[in-house]
Amino acid sequence: MPRKGTVLGRLRGVLLAISMFALTIGTAPLYAAALYCHPYYDDYGFSAAVRQTWTQTGSVAQALQAALQSAAQTRQTWQGTYTGTLLSNVQPGVFSEGLYFLGCWLILTAFIGGWLFFLLTVLARLGLRRGERWTLSCLAVTVMVQFMPDVREAFFWFNGGIGNVFIYALLAIAFALTLRLLEQKRPWAMLGLVPLMVALGGGSYGGGLFGLCVYAVGLAWLIWRRHPKRWHVAALFLLFLGCFLYSVSAPGNAVRSTYLGPPASPVVAVGKALYYGVAQMGTFLRLPVIGITLPLLPALWRAAGESRFSFAHPWLCVGLLGGLYCAQLVPPLYAGVGVGAGRIVNTYFISFVALWFLAVYYLLGF
Repeated sequence: MPRKGTVLGRLRGVLLAISMFALTIGTAPLYAAALYCHPYYDDYGFSAAVRQTWTQTGSVAQALQAALQSAAQTRQTWQGTYTGTLLSNVQPGVFSEGLYFLGCWLILTAFIGGWLFFLLTVLARLGLRRGERWTLSCLAVTVMVQFMPDVREAFFWFNGGIGNVFIYALLAIAFALTLRLLEQKRPWAMLGLVPLMVALGGGSYGGGLFGLCVYAVGLAWLIWRRHPKRWHVAALFLLFLGCFLYSVSAPGNAVRSTYLGPPASPVVAVGKALYYGVAQMGTFLRLPVIGITLPLLPALWRAAGESRFSFAHPWLCVGLLGGLYCAQLVPPLYAGVGVGAGRIVNTYFISFVALWFLAVYYLLGF
């Protein structure tokens, strides 16, 4: 008879192989389909001036200069999210429509890589073994990709994806680098976090508020515990906040609101965010999410059992995670556009999957 440890080891190996295969075979068709994509809708409007400059001059430098001028104009006339605006101005289709697929590949690769990096970093610090964290990370990212509410606007439309799904990929990388920064031997993480804070401050408003709330909660905990790197995180938070406020203060946001209708009051927007957020989490908790959770429960149970955390406040933890999720719904509801189009709902689903596993881990520990 084979020993129990050997059998369990083989089962873990099989599950790891299945998870990695599922991620690979599930994303390969998306890369192939991207070859048939072409500019669409806002892709033309945002990059028209850059395309004209490139056609007339053939100069990359002048095209980039035109992109900066166009982004500055957009800030005055339409929206302040400078990161997405600037990147939309230089989407690969500007230089040749045959290169448009490179933008799709960029968003898809950044998304997969960014969230794998985040999950592997977090799970390692929660006590999961190497094979276990690779299994969970691959399965979680597979579910994110395969059950994305609007995969077209996530990966195949550059303007829609770069300002939403791509921004959340940057958020995942920033969270992971911040965790590494907190370790005394990781000072290099600060070099990557500074430009990330600048980019995220000019990203989507929902992603910006979500990221700021996460950093605020984390910073409060670090100050309470008197962590030696608390002031590093405080500086990053202030940089993120300053860039976000600069984006929010753009004159173009007021211009845009005249087309969308009067904004809701902050109190009403928060109330609606809580209401719709809870309802939306219920719709996202479907069979695929539950299905990948069940085989991972033993690993999460063992890791939680061996953890030094006390797990003394389960409902506070679940409520906090739920509140962080709902925070990202506030900006679109405040602006009067409801919970947002498919490209925005995609970001809600992404964050739900990540927060779900954190909640499950804590409840198992309790």
